[in-house]
Amino acid sequence: MAWLVRYGRSAFVGAFASPAAFDRGVALVVETSRGLEVGELLGTAPDGEADGRILRPASHDDETKRAAADALSHRILAAAAERIEPVGALVLDCEVLLDASLALLHIVAWEPIDLSSVLHSLEVEFAVPIRLYDVGQSPVAPDPTSCGKPNCGSGGCGSCGSGGGCGTSSCSRGVAKSSEELTAQFRDLREAMERDAIAGRRELL
Repeated sequence: MAWLVRYGRSAFVGAFASPAAFDRGVALVVETSRGLEVGELLGTAPDGEADGRILRPASHDDETKRAAADALSHRILAAAAERIEPVGALVLDCEVLLDASLALLHIVAWEPIDLSSVLHSLEVEFAVPIRLYDVGQSPVAPDPTSCGKPNCGSGGCGSCGSGGGCGTSSCSRGVAKSSEELTAQFRDLREAMERDAIAGRRELL
């Protein structure tokens, strides 16, 4: 039988196999493609290939390990932000797996940069392998004929206004943002994610 489980800071949802039954909302230790993680059961999954397997309900020891992993992720995040952001990238978040076998560093780089030396220094300092995820690309100016809604281009925007085009009363055209504006936007997002993570941990206590 397969179950839908939400896991990770980015709230991934996957199907995980287990012969046992669980209540919705219970915390589970799952084996994902990334490693061992604690996730939340959402419900049963449709038949098909599973993304991983459920190992066990999360115990007190697992919650203690998760708290230690979270503390380590915050230290790595602070150090990474201090070293990476001055060279042209924004550090969004950091996750450390349950057994501290891997740290996942999420960044947005505005242009191609070589961070291999920085990652090596972080791995040596914190004694954990670090995998880098660039979750965005350099900003690209939008199509000037598009209002920014799906299927809206030079041929007109059927979903924007009753007249079949893009009217100022129904939608607005996309506006290119500078790297400074995007950096501020993603920093706000990172802070919001940290607040949500803290709130979620409090609910489990």
